[in-house]
Amino acid sequence: MEAHSRANGGSMTAKDMAGFKAEWVEPIEKKYRSYTVHEIPPNGQGIAALIALGILGNFDLAGMAADGVDVTHLEIEAMKLAFADTYAHVADLAT
Repeated sequence: MEAHSRANGGSMTAKDMAGFKAEWVEPIEKKYRSYTVHEIPPNGQGIAALIALGILGNFDLAGMAADGVDVTHLEIEAMKLAFADTYAHVADLAT
């Protein structure tokens, strides 16, 4: 892995990996319409997906074409807002 990283412009070393310790975490979830969506808790991007679903839950997407311009626009704007909040308010407190 170290050689592959180096060959592709990366900087990860065996020493970096030796210090890694996986954590077992409880997933976070958001009910969206008739589904429950689970994500790994912050500090990853999964929280942004759940925030975006929360935003989209306020719109009648069923009344719009699934791949239409209006739905696509709402999805993009929801993700923009979700990432803005994620970048502003989500961090790994352990680092």
